[in-house]
Amino acid sequence: MAVWQWLDERVGWIEYSTNVATDLESAFALPHVTEVSIKLLAGKKYVVNLHDMAQCNMHTGFSRPVRRMASTVSERWEWHSGDVWEAMDSTHAAQLSAAMCAGRATTTIYIKRWVYRVDLQQMQQRNTHTGKVRSLRRYPVGTSSAARSSVAPAGRSVRVVQPQSKLRAAPHREVFDARGVVDLAHITSWTVLHPGEWPSNAQDPIVLSDLGEDGEVVVRLPCHTPAMPCLFNRSTLEQALPRTRKCPSCSQPYALPGPQPSGTLHIQHSDQSCVGHDGVGSLLLRFEFPNGTQGPNDPEPGRAYRGTDRLCVYPDDEVGWTAVALLFRGFRMGALFKVGTSVTTGAKRVVWVVHQKTRHDGGATQHGWPDTEYVTRLKSELMSLGMPAEHIEETPRSLQTLEAMLSQGQGICPSTAVATKPTQPHV
Repeated sequence: MAVWQWLDERVGWIEYSTNVATDLESAFALPHVTEVSIKLLAGKKYVVNLHDMAQCNMHTGFSRPVRRMASTVSERWEWHSGDVWEAMDSTHAAQLSAAMCAGRATTTIYIKRWVYRVDLQQMQQRNTHTGKVRSLRRYPVGTSSAARSSVAPAGRSVRVVQPQSKLRAAPHREVFDARGVVDLAHITSWTVLHPGEWPSNAQDPIVLSDLGEDGEVVVRLPCHTPAMPCLFNRSTLEQALPRTRKCPSCSQPYALPGPQPSGTLHIQHSDQSCVGHDGVGSLLLRFEFPNGTQGPNDPEPGRAYRGTDRLCVYPDDEVGWTAVALLFRGFRMGALFKVGTSVTTGAKRVVWVVHQKTRHDGGATQHGWPDTEYVTRLKSELMSLGMPAEHIEETPRSLQTLEAMLSQGQGICPSTAVATKPTQPHV
């Protein structure tokens, strides 16, 4: 987790609380978000401008500098003095790398008494007081001096030569619509029974009423065995199965759409590499969930919930391709997020279901890289949520194979067989 600080001229830089830092870090990862409202001492309200990197007191209008710090730095940044390249310190390098990774066009850094506006597209910094403009360059930590010298003064970065890639040219966009009508018969392949095909006096295990009572249709799930009967009145199974996505008798999982609300997934390439996966770049997964109204399987049907935007990071190599393929399928299943209770505000909002990676660095304890066991844990999580084993084990061996899977929708779970008739509009 990055550390966020504000400047008190009397005592120096002061850290924000963990909750505030988390909100700032989440917002900083979204390039279209420019301002975040926060509360500090005695409930005073402030707005942090992520473009100017400044905190403004909403009552007095007084503004203070803000900065972002990280414990590890995977890139080295340098500015050109006119004669030689000079290294930036790790504090400013980490902020510039994070802004570049998030897709921000600009950011602001404070060096002693000077304020610099950094143009991340032109790779230039401008002193806001003198107007002096200097060129910037960046490259992975550990890059040889020969490779560094190949970066022109206005160059963007040292890049590894890779095959042509669709994700390097344009993001892939995937939409999940939670407002459909699920075809349970198709997904579960249940069998409709006729009178006499179930034991006399047998009861529905969900509501303990007689099977076939009052003309109820009786169904048998494929997981049924003589030792563990899985027979139900269809109407009660239709209510129970979407909530748990498991057989109410034997707990066999079925690949029904999960609790995820409607949202969009964007997948694209970034030149910044993850720690432990040097020189390959990374794949960014940006999840966008708008505000909406809770549906019948959410905690408080009919009431509003807050959406969220999340940015996740995976190496552009075989480890990352496997993870992204699994998460793509999980998104199509509706299994990655749900409407839950925010631990910071207590409000109903979109929250994580499956653990993901939100940092290029930091290791497993900080939801970052390196993490040699992540894919194994991810497979276990998705299997517990009902992803079929064949989709767990089917993994792409190249970026091109992954891109083909994304564009063709290959390996998608049966849960995507839903009608598109909306039952309740989201707002």
